[in-house]
Amino acid sequence: MNTKFLLSSALFLTGLTMTSPAFATAQPPAEPPSVGETAESLFEHLDKLRSLNPRTCPADYRKFRAVKDLTIDLYFGYSNFEPYAFDPYEAEAFMHVLREPCMPGITACGFKLTHQAVQAYRLRKSLPGGRSVTVDLRYSALTIDDNRNSGELATQQEAASHRIRQKFNQAIRESDVVLYLGHARYGGGMGFFPANLVNDALNIVFRNPLRGSTDALRASRKIKAFGVLGCETEGHYRASLEAANPNVDLILNKHVMTGSTILQVAIGTIDSILRERCAPELKAALTTDVDARDKKDNLVGAKEDATYFRGAP
Repeated sequence: MNTKFLLSSALFLTGLTMTSPAFATAQPPAEPPSVGETAESLFEHLDKLRSLNPRTCPADYRKFRAVKDLTIDLYFGYSNFEPYAFDPYEAEAFMHVLREPCMPGITACGFKLTHQAVQAYRLRKSLPGGRSVTVDLRYSALTIDDNRNSGELATQQEAASHRIRQKFNQAIRESDVVLYLGHARYGGGMGFFPANLVNDALNIVFRNPLRGSTDALRASRKIKAFGVLGCETEGHYRASLEAANPNVDLILNKHVMTGSTILQVAIGTIDSILRERCAPELKAALTTDVDARDKKDNLVGAKEDATYFRGAP
């Protein structure tokens, strides 16, 4: 392997893609995001799910149904679109939406907040048949100010990002469902740290952060579904994840995604697993409409979708 050539190529690629359509979501908004606006996109997707065929396919979800106390972990990567870090908003919005009273046709609802800590929420609800589900949400950024996190708080942010990454890999070993939401970092591994051109380029070549996750996936005897929701994650990660553990279901996407559509796919995944949706309805739950602002940013197509790849039986 010509490491010097690969590193030069990675640096060149990273520099190019910062201004390419694949990095369109990095365009800074005029105003900072709000929890309310972020939650609104989730409610819109849940409204769509309510209209789906209510049939269920329990046989497709036997391995989930066999667990009395199901655990689902969502990890929000460091989503820095200057000058903001979005993941604190996204995690809080997701938490509020899960706590909403249930409407007919929806199961990702009616949770109770049982614990809140720095960069973390825990929610729980009862399921039919004496079962329960616990959802843990963790996010990466210390504050919503990206420049502050990378500047005066850099030491604290680095320590916090290390902790989140360690907990993420631990969750892969110990939880039933793990979803990562954030930048794909061009295949270099899930991004819990503020973007850094040199570090990201090195990770593209050597894939050290990814190795920790694939090692955890290979060692896990509990995980049943693993999702990496970010730009073009199917191409970046599918081969490595399937090689690490072919028995695990994967949720990945082919195209560029926005922050709002990543959240929609995540809540569609949770709702589908808990509701045991049949294949056509599962596909619909992982398909999202790109809103008018995102279309203006020239993202791929009128719709964005993820694919649920079922692992080996």
